[in-house]
Amino acid sequence: YQATGTATVTYAGPSNKKAASVTVPATVTISGRTYQVTSIAPKAFAGNKALKSVKIGANVKSVPANAFKGCTKLASVSFGNGITSIGKNAFKGTKPRLTVKVPKKKLKAYQKLCKNKGCKTIRVKK
Repeated sequence: YQATGTATVTYAGPSNKKAASVTVPATVTISGRTYQVTSIAPKAFAGNKALKSVKIGANVKSVPANAFKGCTKLASVSFGNGITSIGKNAFKGTKPRLTVKVPKKKLKAYQKLCKNKGCKTIRVKK
């Protein structure tokens, strides 16, 4: 984690580079203090050949460019309510039939966010 403000942090990447499943939490507690995880670092998961699924917490607001680039086995991404932007080529080089799971109320908004982000066949499920 990297500090980005007084009560916010950025998720820098998984501690186990060979993990098949990763959860980016909504909050973390460090030294007895609770911080909101508001973003993912650029290239945090890039080139991770073992990664198959990712769950992103509700407080995360943005997925930067190239965040999951080259994760050839990535088949499933689950978003919380908070995503407001997804960077260019965020999903480039992932599995051709990547499944993106989103909250039902945000379906239309997430379809627009996921369009043209590096994977041509993203399927958005409720």
